[in-house]
Amino acid sequence: MKFPPLILLIISIIIIIAPLQCLNKAELSLLTLARPFTYFYAKTPSEDTITPEAYQSLRERDKIKFLEQKTNELNSEIILLKNENQSLVNKLKNISDFRQILPSGINIKENYHIVLAEVIIKSDVSVWRRSFLINRGYNDGLQNGFTVVSGKYLVGKISDVGPSNSRVQLITDPAFRSQVMILPPPEQTVTPTDSAAPADNEATKKADKKMGASNIASPARPSERQQACFGVLAGISFNRSIIKWVSREMKVDKNWNVFSAPDPSAITPSGLIVGTVDSFSVDGYFYTLSVKPAIDAYNLSSVLILAPKK
Repeated sequence: MKFPPLILLIISIIIIIAPLQCLNKAELSLLTLARPFTYFYAKTPSEDTITPEAYQSLRERDKIKFLEQKTNELNSEIILLKNENQSLVNKLKNISDFRQILPSGINIKENYHIVLAEVIIKSDVSVWRRSFLINRGYNDGLQNGFTVVSGKYLVGKISDVGPSNSRVQLITDPAFRSQVMILPPPEQTVTPTDSAAPADNEATKKADKKMGASNIASPARPSERQQACFGVLAGISFNRSIIKWVSREMKVDKNWNVFSAPDPSAITPSGLIVGTVDSFSVDGYFYTLSVKPAIDAYNLSSVLILAPKK
């Protein structure tokens, strides 16, 4: 079939005059339509279809890609092993630090089963609670009220128990309550005193005037000596805690250390570090102490649960 010369002339003029973009689109469209048919003609390069030099180059390229893939896989495994190793180091340090409280007079091995747990969720869905989840539950012997520690530091207690998970209520949770004792720093040099120091704090003076008790003791100076003060630790959220019901007949001061108090029920051992006193206020016949926790519970990856032996 022959096309009239006039038609061929018109097609030639269109091709010459047509914009380059239109020609490129037409070429791509034709290639797209023809792509399925290239499968039947495509052949894997071999020594028979290409030169030996080109074939060797292709083999070297494939070998390099394979080695790069294996290298990436090994690097990923190294990272995982490093993370596991760091996790084991943290757990070992946790247990090692916990053994430092043994001289407090409580035989941990005779009184407690120690359960190691990992923190799986470090936040709480409630904006009011301060807690996290661990991967141990009543299948591991846990019960509500069991003490949770990290090394020699008090973290909180078990508040809810499931089959394989539990919620740990932190010492900064508003619902947390525990008896604690307040002691001066060991580096302070103290001397005995028989009488209370005069009130020298403005809040103390105002409270004394209001209560009509001008001879109630004020916070002790570092040069004074006294027995341990006791109070009730309570969380106030915002990663802070307070100590309530500290009698003003006792002496306390800033930077004094806060420890867990002896527990008649033996659920919590004494001597666990809670934090330090950074401020105080007067509430009637009692002090309210603000406590800075010694440990940031949200940075923990593992904890220890103390299960009392029956």
